[in-house]
Amino acid sequence: MLSTAYLLRTAVKPGANDGEYIEILDGLYAGDVIATAAVEQLWLTELRLTKGGGHSH
Repeated sequence: MLSTAYLLRTAVKPGANDGEYIEILDGLYAGDVIATAAVEQLWLTELRLTKGGGHSH
């Protein structure tokens, strides 16, 4: 089982898309672990923690 202590938002260059899969042309290395679900929640959490936004007070 893979345990990841953190995730790092990384810009990627997308390629072909068939509606279910998206080819990534650049920005990842072989073996990189990526988030494919709950991505919006991760982004909102990042905003809250880095910019102080949201209702976390």
